[in-house]
Amino acid sequence: MDHRLLRQENQSCRKIRARSLGSKERMQEYAEFTVDSRPPVFRKSESETYRQMSFDDYNREHIEKHGEPIREVRRHSAKQISYKGVCPSCGAGSQYLYDNNGKGRQFRCKFCSTTFTENVTRSDEVGCYCPYCNTKMMQHHDRSNYIVYRCENRNCSYYKERHAMRGTAQADSLKTSINQELLHYNYREFKFALGKIRNAEDRYPTPSEVIEDKRKISKIHADWRCLGLILSYYVNYGLSARKTALTMNELYGYRIFHQTVVNYARLVSRIIQPMVDLYPYRMTGNQCGDETYIKVRGIHKYVFLLSDTTIRIITLYRIYDQRDTPNAVKSIHDGLMHYDEIPDDLVFIADGNPIYNADQLFYHINGIDFEFHQVIGIKNKDVESKKWRPHKLREERLNRTYKQNYYGTNGYDGLEGANRYMVLYVAFYNFLRRHSSLGSRMPVDEHLFDDCTLMHEKWLIMAILFSSKWVI
Repeated sequence: MDHRLLRQENQSCRKIRARSLGSKERMQEYAEFTVDSRPPVFRKSESETYRQMSFDDYNREHIEKHGEPIREVRRHSAKQISYKGVCPSCGAGSQYLYDNNGKGRQFRCKFCSTTFTENVTRSDEVGCYCPYCNTKMMQHHDRSNYIVYRCENRNCSYYKERHAMRGTAQADSLKTSINQELLHYNYREFKFALGKIRNAEDRYPTPSEVIEDKRKISKIHADWRCLGLILSYYVNYGLSARKTALTMNELYGYRIFHQTVVNYARLVSRIIQPMVDLYPYRMTGNQCGDETYIKVRGIHKYVFLLSDTTIRIITLYRIYDQRDTPNAVKSIHDGLMHYDEIPDDLVFIADGNPIYNADQLFYHINGIDFEFHQVIGIKNKDVESKKWRPHKLREERLNRTYKQNYYGTNGYDGLEGANRYMVLYVAFYNFLRRHSSLGSRMPVDEHLFDDCTLMHEKWLIMAILFSSKWVI
């Protein structure tokens, strides 16, 4: 082969390889999220609001220093200022006031050098003020879920203290991301309220709707044993709807279609959802959260899972379109609903995703506090990650177990169907699945199924008998 052709071929291969390497998706690191400890002030403090003070002290000090009182303002034209009142700070008369901007809109006192306007609006007194210097903070960023306010005062004690840390051993604590340092005081104002975080799809079926669902199930062409077997293969063993229908046909002689499997699963899911969500679980104070993704019609959707890693109970399950702060707040809210009273020693463990830091800040603003720990990366680079990593690994194993069932479904046709399958999976995980870490017992082991040993019978008991108690 000609050496020139060989050289050209090698160059082409290198270009193709370079393009393929450059096209690979790179792992995007989470942006670090820092929260300032002291809350802001939403109204000017009394020391900073306009207050009436005697100007005699200023005048007396001027006499002692210069031997004469302060003279009145000597105006260069016959035009007088429009303001006829006194200085709102020291009480000096209008003869001691300047027309500061020449337009009669802003005035300046010769005694105390205070500038003011004739009309004091409510926005001048009410706002977001820095708790360190009482300066009104300015809007710095307008994010999709919150607004960031920042104190721009460089004479602020907070700014001076952190500015003095630059170049010292404590300089690393200032960094929030690459080549960025947090020097100014920041505050985040969320665009959503705690009372409106639950959306319409969280509504449980009414008693009449549950009765209608049970009526539909009672009219199935096959017997009840067929329904229990369908749920066992479809949920417990993670078979797809088509494989489940094929198994029922070839092993048991039930001629059903895959859509029938999906319809039965959705009906049972609606019936048992109140039981799964409202059951009085005996939970501890350790809650671990994580999120994974699935595909709905080929598009990534995000599964939020919270579990009590001590007793292996899933406390929250929900699939959302986006992985953002409001959805994470909803997830934690649904997890906290299982407590009659939020424990003082509540601990929440998650990864480095900053949406959970925002969650902690949001709940702190709303009077709900909990201890939050982050497990960063796959290696223990700090004491916090080493201590709480066992809990995080259990949550990761939960994700892996769920994804094994998800792979068998080959994705979902819609978000509603994906959430319906999640209800069945959580019911199986909490009530029917034996865990080796619990001594081959179920997480909810309260002798609910002592009268039956076969799995399809347990599904029928859960769907027909137990669910009636939890109808809202």
